[in-house]
Amino acid sequence: GYYVSSTGQSSCTACAAGTTTNGNSAAGDHDASSDCNRCEAGYGRAVSGTATNNDCAICATGAYRSGIADAVCSTCATGTTTSSGTTAAEHDASTDCNLCLAGYGRASTGVTSNNNCAVCATGKYSTSTADADCTACSTGTTTNGSASTDHDASTDCNVCEAGYGHASTPNNNCSICAVGTFRSGVAAAACSVCADGYYVSSTGQSSCTACAA
Repeated sequence: GYYVSSTGQSSCTACAAGTTTNGNSAAGDHDASSDCNRCEAGYGRAVSGTATNNDCAICATGAYRSGIADAVCSTCATGTTTSSGTTAAEHDASTDCNLCLAGYGRASTGVTSNNNCAVCATGKYSTSTADADCTACSTGTTTNGSASTDHDASTDCNVCEAGYGHASTPNNNCSICAVGTFRSGVAAAACSVCADGYYVSSTGQSSCTACAA
C-alpha cells in the first residue's frame, strides 16, 4: 500500500484511496505510483485487468469486493442488495448483501445473512429494498405470477380471490360475492350468478349448492 519513487527518501508515500500494491516485498514492486495497481476490499475496477491506479472506485449498490484484486466488484446474489451507503466498509463482503430487493422478502425480519431473500409468495408484494417480509395484499385480492416483477407493487394485487369479484380490472374493488353469486377461482372478473337449479345462501362462496331433488 506504499511506494517511493525516488532515491534517498526517509518515508514511503501511501497509495491513492482504494488502491494498494500487489503484496510482494521486492523493491521493484514499490518504486512507482503505478505499482498501486490493485483495488482494496470494497473497491473494484470498471474493467478488470486494467493495471493502472486511477480506476478503483467503491463498489456500487448491489455489489461488493471481499479482497484485494485487480477485478470488478462482484454482484450480490439474486434478490439481494447492499445498502445505498457509499463507504468501502459497506461493500467489502458478501454479507453486506443483507437487504432484499423489491419483489423479494425475508421469512423473518432482522436477518442479516444474504441467503433468505425469496420472491414474494402468491398474495404478497414488496415495493422497495428492505430487511422485511413481503406485505399481504388487501382482503379479497391476490397476485398473479411467480416472477419478482409480479410482486413489486401493490397494484400487482390485481386479481380477486375465490369468493370475491369485481366488475372491472383495478385492484381496489374486489368485493365479497353476494348471496346468490359465487366466484370459483382466482380471476379478474365479477362474481357469477348461480345457474338454474342451484343456489348460494351466504356471501363469499366459491360454488353453488344444487337444489333438492
